[in-house]
Amino acid sequence: MKKENRFAAATAAAVALLAAGFLLGRWAELPGSGGKKSAGAERAPLAAPGPARGMVTFRTGEAFRLRSGEWAVLEAGDLVEPGDTVKVVDNGAVDLQFGTLAAARLLWNSSAAFEAVDSSEGGELTVRLISGTGLFTVRPGAGRVGVMTPAGALTVTGTEFLVRSSGGTVLAAVGEGSVTGPEGIQVPAGRQVRFGGGSPVYEELTPSVREELEELRRVRRVDLPDTGLPRMARVVVETSPGDALILRDGQVLGRGSSALVVPFGETVRFDVAKKGYRTRSLEIPVVSLEADKKYLVRLELDPSPEFPDDGAEGLPAVKGGTGALEREIENRESQYRTLSGGAGELERKGGLSRREAEAALGRVAELESRTAALAAALAAERERMRQVLERLRDDE
Repeated sequence: MKKENRFAAATAAAVALLAAGFLLGRWAELPGSGGKKSAGAERAPLAAPGPARGMVTFRTGEAFRLRSGEWAVLEAGDLVEPGDTVKVVDNGAVDLQFGTLAAARLLWNSSAAFEAVDSSEGGELTVRLISGTGLFTVRPGAGRVGVMTPAGALTVTGTEFLVRSSGGTVLAAVGEGSVTGPEGIQVPAGRQVRFGGGSPVYEELTPSVREELEELRRVRRVDLPDTGLPRMARVVVETSPGDALILRDGQVLGRGSSALVVPFGETVRFDVAKKGYRTRSLEIPVVSLEADKKYLVRLELDPSPEFPDDGAEGLPAVKGGTGALEREIENRESQYRTLSGGAGELERKGGLSRREAEAALGRVAELESRTAALAAALAAERERMRQVLERLRDDE
């Protein structure tokens, strides 16, 4: 009996550790600062934007900047000035900061042109949202901010709001403050309006839009000097496999590649995770421009757990661990879908073009495929445990 109890206790402990390994990964200490450094393409040192320019403080996925007729890859730490156009492609997002006046996040498949940039006290920021979704936060009383859309201009003096433009129809949603639109449109906090191509339609904030507005709480902001060299570095994290999730403080930043600017003296910590691989942690102390590098994090395959034949008494723990695994993966994928702009909700509203809708459906199909693979793995695990039980019964 004592031997059986020891087996049961050992099995339960092993199962608990395996479940934790699935959920949190096996926290291996990475070489050096936590990953392989790669200088990659040389980029100019960070420069103070001053009031006439904005800075990209965060980037995930792919983004580009059009300046003087030429497109270039946009990275965290790059500057945006009047006349520039920023485009974010599939599965991407970009945060931009304009002094203490305003900050914005452009979500995937979005394009915006910056027509006026003056973040000095009482200054002005004018953005032309060509397509896609922009989230904006404006400091009350700091200056004037306007967002131009194909259906008319929106003006604000201090608020948190979302603007989505597609096919001539615009959605404006306000989390705090209020927004004024064309033809007398007034949008108070907690409301949204659809306009363009007909009479404005006012609604309460939908759950999906409210969730998107919450992303403003995570827009990256830093103290930007007007002159001189900022005491901060550009940190870029890339993953292998290239579609692994990158998390910071429990929140999904993106997949495959993310970058942000970090003030000297801070330490940033990332988790890199993908189903079927061991999760890894990355800790980067930012003490000088030496941190201005790419950190490549390679994930190792996580082999299927092996349970001892006499581990039948640990079966409840296995069931609990697999259930927690399913919930954790579902939560992470949900966070990522929110970051990517709520493709499913947009499609139902008819806000995506045919090409974009097909791309969104492709991503949904990929998620469904991965979910099916996970379900198959769990079913195989349950079958293996059933066979263990049968062998134990036969031994009796």
